[in-house]
Amino acid sequence: MKYLKIQSAIILSILASLALVFTSCENDDTSLQQNNFAENWGASVKKDFMGKVVDEANEPISGVDIKIGQETAVTDANGIFIIDAASVYNRFAYITAEKAGYLKGSRSLVPTDGTNQVQIMLLDQNIVGTVSSGSEGEVNLPNGTSVKFDGAFKDASGNEYTGDVTVMMQHLASSDTDIDKKMPGMLYAQNANNEERVLETYGMINVALQGAGGEQLNIAEGHKARIEFPIDAAQTSTAPNTIELWHFDEEVGAWIEEGAATKEGNKYVGEVAHFSWWNLDIPLPMVKLAMHIEDADGNSITGIEVELWRGESAFPAVGVSDENGEICGFVPSNETLNMVIYDFCGNQVYINSIGSFSADTNLGTITIPNTPEMSTSTITGTLLDCDNN
Repeated sequence: MKYLKIQSAIILSILASLALVFTSCENDDTSLQQNNFAENWGASVKKDFMGKVVDEANEPISGVDIKIGQETAVTDANGIFIIDAASVYNRFAYITAEKAGYLKGSRSLVPTDGTNQVQIMLLDQNIVGTVSSGSEGEVNLPNGTSVKFDGAFKDASGNEYTGDVTVMMQHLASSDTDIDKKMPGMLYAQNANNEERVLETYGMINVALQGAGGEQLNIAEGHKARIEFPIDAAQTSTAPNTIELWHFDEEVGAWIEEGAATKEGNKYVGEVAHFSWWNLDIPLPMVKLAMHIEDADGNSITGIEVELWRGESAFPAVGVSDENGEICGFVPSNETLNMVIYDFCGNQVYINSIGSFSADTNLGTITIPNTPEMSTSTITGTLLDCDNN
């Protein structure tokens, strides 16, 4: 069977339970400052982006407001947006997607020189219950996720709020095959020592609070809410007794360490002082890993899926080769990884153990065998819109 080989920039696909940020990227040695996580993502650069926004049924969403740096766009009837020459950093770009009726979506990535491909799945504002100020209240999801409030709330200006509170909540299991599209940012974080880390997730939740007049609310200063996460069955045997909690900083586009949760039976339990996205993760130090994928005839291959498995992790990270056959990203340092490569039809064509890596490493060329499923054709041409542009 022939498959079309359409040249494009990176396609980022992270099955987010494994602590790997694995994506095509350009070479850059810039590191973060110890005391300011948002600085030193490299110099400001202009990059091009094209993406698609869909709902949980994988249907396109039109009219979504997209922002990258200071540039904006709105998705068309097919959920597509294009933003050229957006100002980002040469090792970090942050894309947000907003539309009424959905939770705010976002994606963080390491931009390439080509057009960066972005996939975002917006989640519904899932109303799960109502609690009242001045008294304890609890809301639950069918899978056992729960939040317990002490009754103290504030509005966006920090003023005390009294009245009913509508609670919207979403839980993402680490086994969710769409977690890389649904979650905010990517599994890239700042720990309590202001160091960058990649994360291995054990699940995450979003909680949003709304007043009777539709105003946004949060937990009052000096108060906390109790949260409970179910542990995925595939991770029960590896779940630590205590795990770090991380909240997503919507201004920065990365996860920030804040507190910890304790294992109680098949759940993790913790306390939080505010709400946005909260994530249960094991943080890991990292190095950069690069590789080039080609077939037995020496042709670079676009769109090849590479899985990396870490130790006893229940789920892999997945990278997809770019138009040059390149994949580059962050992997845990000083650990052996199992690499599995698939052809276009999902057949396993390569498996090997790699690592451990104590420094940034380029594996060079990985050659995979020619199979009927790997036969490709290249189409070259120019795409025009209805105005002949």
